[in-house]
Amino acid sequence: MTSSDIEALFQRLGRLVRASQKKEGDGTAWDFRFPDGETHHYIIRNIQSHLDIEDSVSNLLIWIWNSKDYLKNRLRAKGLDPEYVEQLINGNNQLAVCGDLANLLKHGNHRKGRSGKLPRLIQ
Repeated sequence: MTSSDIEALFQRLGRLVRASQKKEGDGTAWDFRFPDGETHHYIIRNIQSHLDIEDSVSNLLIWIWNSKDYLKNRLRAKGLDPEYVEQLINGNNQLAVCGDLANLLKHGNHRKGRSGKLPRLIQ
């Protein structure tokens, strides 16, 4: 693992962040049924669909979480302790939640969660 590998990783993360901030798109639509049975159909044009946004957020979460392995490999290559990365993650609740969400997306269930919160992405 080289410094150029890490640089490429952070460039990828930057692209994923920019993609998640994109607002324009094909639009989205949904129906809502009121308690009285009346149904309204909503259409919003020229924005990203909720599915596109979900894909963008999912990709970003997974790649942020995968970056820990790159960083640990870089530390190993420099003769440093890769567990330092784990210590940093365990000390940061936002990263722990990111890890829980990424693992849920990748594996379909909550394994041993780091955050103790069992977070989920919902629509």
